[in-house]
Amino acid sequence: MKQGISFSQTIAIMSVFILMVFALLSATLSYYKAFKINNSIASIVEKYEGYNDLSINEITQKLSSLGYRLGTVGCDKKFSKKATPVDSSDKQHAYCIYKHEKKNGYFSYGIETYIFVELPFGVHFKLPVYSETEPIFVFSN
Repeated sequence: MKQGISFSQTIAIMSVFILMVFALLSATLSYYKAFKINNSIASIVEKYEGYNDLSINEITQKLSSLGYRLGTVGCDKKFSKKATPVDSSDKQHAYCIYKHEKKNGYFSYGIETYIFVELPFGVHFKLPVYSETEPIFVFSN
């Protein structure tokens, strides 16, 4: 008995290693895409100083060009109990926006995008990515 481990066991170990590397690479790219979209939405909301018709149009155009997931998600208050979910006119893409009221005439928005994971044996789930915009000043009441 010259071999301590057979060829088929070596192939099995290499296959598992390769699958783990590709799974890690896929997860990293999915997280990068969700974070990039989250950052894009935040910069658009800051650019138009709120979540209004102009920002909704640009967000829809940006998400369509980046190939973000179509579909809707239920927005809940799990990140902040004091935030109010903003009713989105863009019902095509899966993201949520929350408005945080601040003191002294400032407010900010919380943006939630998702990493969608679909495994080959029928398991589907989503992981949230959350960020907030910089404080925005309210110029008029």
